[in-house]
Amino acid sequence: MLYRLTISNFATIKSFECSFDSGFTVFTGESGAGKSLVFQAIYGLLGCSMNASMIREDADFCELQASFYLKDTTDPILKNYVDEENYLHLYRKVHRNKPGLITINAKASPLKMLKKIGALLAICIGQHEQLSLMKPSHQLDLLDHYIPDLHDLKNQYINEFNHYTQISNELKSISELNIDPQLQEFLSFQIKDISQHNFDSHEEDTLTQQKKDNAKATKQKQHLQQFHSALSSSLQHLQQAKDSLIQLTPTNTLPTLDSVESLSSQLEDLSFTASKEWNNYSTISDQNMNDIESRLDLIFRYSHKYKVHSIHELLEKLESLKTQLYQLDSAEDKKNDLLEDLSKSQQKCTVLAQSISKKRQEHAMTLSKELMAILHQLGFDFVQFKVKFEESKELLTSGMDSINFLISVNAGETEKPIAKVSSGGELSRILLAFYTIFGSFNSHKLLLFDEIDTGVGGLTANAIGSLIHKLSKKQQLFVITHLAQIAQFSNTHIRIEKTIKENETFSSPSILDSNSRQEEMSRMIGGSKVVESILN
Repeated sequence: MLYRLTISNFATIKSFECSFDSGFTVFTGESGAGKSLVFQAIYGLLGCSMNASMIREDADFCELQASFYLKDTTDPILKNYVDEENYLHLYRKVHRNKPGLITINAKASPLKMLKKIGALLAICIGQHEQLSLMKPSHQLDLLDHYIPDLHDLKNQYINEFNHYTQISNELKSISELNIDPQLQEFLSFQIKDISQHNFDSHEEDTLTQQKKDNAKATKQKQHLQQFHSALSSSLQHLQQAKDSLIQLTPTNTLPTLDSVESLSSQLEDLSFTASKEWNNYSTISDQNMNDIESRLDLIFRYSHKYKVHSIHELLEKLESLKTQLYQLDSAEDKKNDLLEDLSKSQQKCTVLAQSISKKRQEHAMTLSKELMAILHQLGFDFVQFKVKFEESKELLTSGMDSINFLISVNAGETEKPIAKVSSGGELSRILLAFYTIFGSFNSHKLLLFDEIDTGVGGLTANAIGSLIHKLSKKQQLFVITHLAQIAQFSNTHIRIEKTIKENETFSSPSILDSNSRQEEMSRMIGGSKVVESILN
């Protein structure tokens, strides 16, 4: 619901601010007063094009602001934009000599997003080229909405159609495979070539660590060997020293000989320990080192051969080759299975689509009768309406039907698409009839009727007002009219007056109280006695 509208320096409107209620708001005024300016401002806030010509003569820019109250919205886009109090604020500023500004809830936004948001907030009946009702795809949605027990059947169809589409996509993928015997043979060769070496994902890391450990151990072994050799040489020299001491006079050499024997014993212990430690490294051989180097070299050569950087990637390559070969080997069998599944799914979809089509055609006749009855009230004495069905040769997301709403408003005319109705007034009344029937389909949107009363009067105008009043119980409507028969049904009455002051033109909208409204109604029908009979 449009809650508040503010207009500043827009065309001949200097300033206007108004809060609105739900229901039916009517805009009236003398011809040329600027009744459509409020609508044009709303159109601009909904994303329609604007330029500097819309700026008031004595201003450098114009500003438009609108606040929509959207507490009950279910649309995901709108729910993403509303603030904590469930309001959506739109702002647009147009300058004469520099780029304008658009904000949505105080955040700068492009015109494209404003249009997208605007289409979710309101339906501008006067902007006929933008109406989704003109589009056959939307007409089909309306017809389906009109059928009370179609929802479950459509869901069944949609689920089966999605299954059908999934199978079709799988078949397409298989068909795109290059099933070449030479390719299959080459894949088999590559798989065998890699697999024969039984590579392990941790092997490269393990071998690299072993290589480092062995290199370190080899150095340790060399140091121990040098240490043991040095000890052996020292023991030989010490033994020679001992033999020489024994030849000396015993009384003078006994203490020294004991020291030599003690030192010799210590060196023998060290030699034994070194020999034992050296034996611990005896498992390290040149053959082991060569085996490790050879295996690492093999991993490197195969990584280079298959253009990978590690044994992990090499094994991933192997799995990829196996998958490709499996797909090629099993493609024909898989294709036959999918073709069978596709045929079954297509049959199910066709049966469901035919059931949907039958219901649509039955209710299309009911819709035509109901719509023509309303159109007769709106002054279309010779109206003919029908829903044209065309069966699609292919399954569609909506079934097998394409439809078009066809209408003729004059006797002897052939029915044609609604979009080709030439008169704006006629089209507005036709759309009013549609929205009377399908009001709940767009009940969350503001409806703006611009040319609803063109070329009508009397009982027809009264019928238009009555239908608008009925529709306004479900949603918010803004209507421009020059007929009191329509204005009498409004909940809120806004009059636009044009005045000229000091060679400047001002269009001033104002909300009417009961007395002012009676005066305006009197002006519209040209006499106070007649208006009293209407209001009372």
